[in-house]
Amino acid sequence: MISSMYVVNVPWWGFSCFFIIGAFLVIFGVPFSVVELTAVSMIDVLSWLMIVLTLVICSLAILASKKIFFNGLFGEVYIFLVLWASLALIMTFSSPSMISLYWWFEASLVPLVFLIVGWGYQPERLTAVKYMVIYTLAGSLPFLVVILVMFKFVGSWVLWGGMKMTNWWWFMLAPFLVKLPLYGVHSWLPKAHVEAPVAGSMILAGLTLKMGGYGLIRVVSMFKSSMGLVEFFLCVMAIWGALISPLLCINQLDMKMLVAYSSVSHMGLVICGILTLSSWGFSGAVMMMVGHAFASSGLFFLVGVIFGWTGSRNFKVCKGILKVGVMEYFWGFVLLGVCMGMPFSIKLCGEVMLVSSCVQLGLMFCLVMVFMSILTAAYCFYFFGCLFHGGLSECVRVNENSLVDVFVLKVHALCAFLSVFLCDFFFFDGC
Repeated sequence: MISSMYVVNVPWWGFSCFFIIGAFLVIFGVPFSVVELTAVSMIDVLSWLMIVLTLVICSLAILASKKIFFNGLFGEVYIFLVLWASLALIMTFSSPSMISLYWWFEASLVPLVFLIVGWGYQPERLTAVKYMVIYTLAGSLPFLVVILVMFKFVGSWVLWGGMKMTNWWWFMLAPFLVKLPLYGVHSWLPKAHVEAPVAGSMILAGLTLKMGGYGLIRVVSMFKSSMGLVEFFLCVMAIWGALISPLLCINQLDMKMLVAYSSVSHMGLVICGILTLSSWGFSGAVMMMVGHAFASSGLFFLVGVIFGWTGSRNFKVCKGILKVGVMEYFWGFVLLGVCMGMPFSIKLCGEVMLVSSCVQLGLMFCLVMVFMSILTAAYCFYFFGCLFHGGLSECVRVNENSLVDVFVLKVHALCAFLSVFLCDFFFFDGC
């Protein structure tokens, strides 16, 4: 309640300005190496990229939630939860030790739970929260046991430098594979996305999944040695998910469900690239995560705009949007192009590097990736054609074409292309 008292007197757009200014300050403080390693934080190039991404996505998430303030739906509490989530994510990305990483990793779950329960759309949101909490705890509790045991034998929790391979190292991968997620432990993701409000979906897709990739890079870099048969098995599962998820996308009638399953597909490539333990794999994975953050977050916001016009997310109800939303049509086309790997986007650079890094796993992996690219294009065209073309549905009621909505879509799309100019910061050999 005390925190809400300070939030209520600030305009809803004021927090977005605060995050944008913070993003520029962080950008101008680019670290070329570890600039600070203390008991509180550790900032290197990877952390810097993730922190900038957090500031940008959270500012856009606040702008995307203007209706909550205008309709008097406890906007000050909503902002407080978004600020809480952003703080937990920033502290996760700058954690200097494994115990700190675990603490903030779990802390980031709490505001998302309150966002889904408090501002979710359907009664099934309680089931979605239950799945998300159970999956997260099931993966992270073994991680806590392992880091406590490691402290007993190694005497350090520092997330920096190489460590000797142990028999229980794979427990340390579990929470991050669940959070990304790896196909097979992904059931929580579509449920959480469908029930979350717009800002919740944007933070989930743009930042929470990236937290899994960040943790996976950190943990894998600690051991700096091949994981043998387990590595190959995880890569097979990741590529299998990357191939199956587009088929599920083509079958979907719910727009949010389609975008959620597309995230499983893209994150499968990220897992495979990280587990190759190559510099191209690490760099391509980070590029893919940044590109996916802007594309997926923007598409979730677009779905939220269409839901506000029609009261539905079904493709059969939401069609012919081109006739009432030309700007939404254009920026939606650009975001879907980024999702496919449009030239000059950061996601295309990531896909090229990930495919190149996966060549060492075998020719079959490359053939599967070719089919995955074709299927990705197929569900993007399906999304685009069903939503924007055809006769205008009678359920579409557009009160106004908000400039804020167009601005949020535009920033998502432009960031996916302007990130290419930061490519020099994406090239690194592990951590």
